Amino acid sequence: MVKRYCIALDNYDVYPGGTVTGQVFLEINERTKARAVRLSLVGKEKVYITRSNGQGKTSSTYCAKRKFVDEQVTLLGLPKGTFLEKGRQYSFPLSFSLPRDCLPSCGHNVGNRIVYEIKSWVDRPMKLDLKCRAELRTCSKLDARFM
Repeated sequence: MVKRYCIALDNYDVYPGGTVTGQVFLEINERTKARAVRLSLVGKEKVYITRSNGQGKTSSTYCAKRKFVDEQVTLLGLPKGTFLEKGRQYSFPLSFSLPRDCLPSCGHNVGNRIVYEIKSWVDRPMKLDLKCRAELRTCSKLDARFM
């Protein structure tokens, strides 16, 4: 069904207030009915806290999740009954601006973390959507006055 569906960013490391740019590439092996090709930028955090009674015998774990960046755009809106053609290569430019006060990403592949993702999906009627994603890293700018 999908020969290639990926997001290629020009730079995977971005500063707060910076712009994320790149391309979404899509190539399919068979004619596919679609409503749209969409794109989103999501910034989210996940935190785990474990409390113990001090004896080490019982503990409680709490989890909290929050999205602090959630932007979405439509790359290609299609009229009802439109198909993406077999063998055709689609390419869509992308550009998102990060908020100036966004938190630096951290904790990849561990429990507590802050993550920023670019996600793309082909919205297909009455079928599972085709999806791809790319993770980017944000880092704080160092202030040379404090070095």
